[in-house]
Amino acid sequence: MKIDGKEVEVKKGQTVLEVARDAGIYIPTLCTHHELPSFGSCRLCLVKIDGMRGFPTACTTPAGDDMVVTTGDEELTTLKRNILTLLLSEHPNSCILCEDKELCEKYRSCPMKAGQITGCQLCPNKEDCDLREVIEHLGIERVDYEFSYKHMDLERNDPFFDRDYNICILCGRCVRVCDEIRGMGVIAFTKRGHETRIDTAFGKSHLETGCRFCGACVDVCPTGALSARGTKWHGALDTQVSTVCGLCNINCGIVAGVKWGKLIETTPDHDSYTNGQLCVLGRFCIPGIVNHPLRIKYPQVRKDGWLIPVDWEEAFEAVAEGLKRYQPNEIGFVLSLDLGNEAAFMLLQLAAKLGVKNVALAGEPKTYAGGNVFGVSALCETAGFNDGKLMAPEGLAKQGELKAIYTTQDLAGAEDAEFLIVQDVFSSHSLNNASVVLPALSFMEVEGSVTSFDGNIRNMSPTAEPYARAMPDWEIARNILKAFGGKDYYALEEVRSAVDGELAKHKKPDVEEILSDRMWLPNFLKENKDPQYVYRGMDLTDIIDDLRVLKEGNDER
Repeated sequence: MKIDGKEVEVKKGQTVLEVARDAGIYIPTLCTHHELPSFGSCRLCLVKIDGMRGFPTACTTPAGDDMVVTTGDEELTTLKRNILTLLLSEHPNSCILCEDKELCEKYRSCPMKAGQITGCQLCPNKEDCDLREVIEHLGIERVDYEFSYKHMDLERNDPFFDRDYNICILCGRCVRVCDEIRGMGVIAFTKRGHETRIDTAFGKSHLETGCRFCGACVDVCPTGALSARGTKWHGALDTQVSTVCGLCNINCGIVAGVKWGKLIETTPDHDSYTNGQLCVLGRFCIPGIVNHPLRIKYPQVRKDGWLIPVDWEEAFEAVAEGLKRYQPNEIGFVLSLDLGNEAAFMLLQLAAKLGVKNVALAGEPKTYAGGNVFGVSALCETAGFNDGKLMAPEGLAKQGELKAIYTTQDLAGAEDAEFLIVQDVFSSHSLNNASVVLPALSFMEVEGSVTSFDGNIRNMSPTAEPYARAMPDWEIARNILKAFGGKDYYALEEVRSAVDGELAKHKKPDVEEILSDRMWLPNFLKENKDPQYVYRGMDLTDIIDDLRVLKEGNDER
């Protein structure tokens, strides 16, 4: 077919808009989104097609062989400008049309914090606004209609994201992604005519409707009507890194936004096997976890009853000297299900070097119970610690003959241990009795891998700068292993190679039927009535206030 005189290839089932996009031809639109079925509501993708009456919408018109399409002659451009001008009569447009826009954006790169959005400079979406892109493409320089502000109340009582429907353009993306992709149907078009707006049934709060706060609506909003409360004012990011979430064993693909060397936000990776979908933890909670003040900053050794910050060499020496005082049957290891593959492997190597047989997993090995439950469990099994030999962490801590315990997360019941080593991300109750504290980096700060519930290994990439003096879990275990004369795994690649060999011995689960359904992840999250808000033994509702509000709301229903 031809588009604007250019011969382009047509694939079966494509719309005119999809063919144009594949050919690099821009057709303005506001209601379409690559994850959503065609809708045709904004009317900005109107085109002319030879032999067809009127102006069909490119997003809903099937492409056909020998079709001749015109996307932007003078008549079409005038029509689209009129449509968009009417829309702008109810959308704050002073910044969009301001003569000093370029200078303002140059010298005020971040959005100005304000209660209401009355222009681009006050909008958290100023760096990525579909509406501005369409306006610039159509060359709109003035709006001849008097601006009419909608005077809707700002909605900020629900957790995680704000809603300012005064700048909503009624594109319907949020309604459709909530209903057609997430299967929740929490929001809908309400009222009619000039009074039409986006709302919940009977105007209830999102908490009352059962919203899971996955953020899918925020991610598809083309303006700043929906914005993530915790990350809305940081301005342009310095860099973005693709990695995976380590808060459950699905390990969804995420894109980490970094600024000033710190993790600022996480958004879905649309190229990942989870099809650009996240739950509330992956979408909104990770920056709060990684940057929380409860993070352990320095290695510590107990001296005269007090935990004293020390350098790493002294901490490693204290661990080695302490463990040498005990027989193998007097030592127990507790592996967190949130450890990466490399960390679990190295800790098992250390346990083997010491002759330790008392190994426990901190939690029940089931999907969603930990960020790497499959990987940690599989490595334990190949190391000889199968279900019959693994102990429950509570039982491990209470074993009378155990005098030394090495735990990688908070461990209830470890208070009576003579020698307690805590290798963790957060300060916890276990530190009250710890002999040595080893600060570990979170899954967002390390290079490594996890094994997802489908048995596939997925890579983690470091996103933010390492926190304080914390160190990757695998390096901590490697250095202690060296102190006992164990094999020196000089580089991560050596560990990865060994891990791959061990995991290759383990049969992958049969989940092909589950993954064949594009809706498998939304369906799973919808049916999961009791999600695990835990990381390395830390109850995340204790450190993320909005998550606590969400959990309390779910419990009340």
